[in-house]
Amino acid sequence: MKTLDWHQKCILIVEDDQSSAEYLQELLRATKVKLLYAVNGNQAMQLFQENMDTIDVVLMDIQLPDINGLEVTRDMKKLKKSVIVIAQTAFALISDKNKFLKEGCDDYIAKPIIGNTLLEKLSQYL
Repeated sequence: MKTLDWHQKCILIVEDDQSSAEYLQELLRATKVKLLYAVNGNQAMQLFQENMDTIDVVLMDIQLPDINGLEVTRDMKKLKKSVIVIAQTAFALISDKNKFLKEGCDDYIAKPIIGNTLLEKLSQYL
């Protein structure tokens, strides 16, 4: 895969599992994308409201310790319809994917996340 240069883009990672968040950050480091990181839904909403104009994509964990990721997604979409939200979850059935898309997510990636799969998916939006 060619070298990706997303230095003018911003991704908000919403992930309560630290090792998963570190994996995503390491995976995306080479792209030079600006990363914001939230460990729960409340923190995600705060970061989103503060940086709404610059956030291009949100990688949204669905099972968060405080607010469900789908609820956070709906709240974000109310504030900025154009933001791309990619659900990241261990729920990997087709019915789960369809539910996430119906609930407002723009796309979906199953955990464990495979690096090239994520980069290809993000390339569609960035």
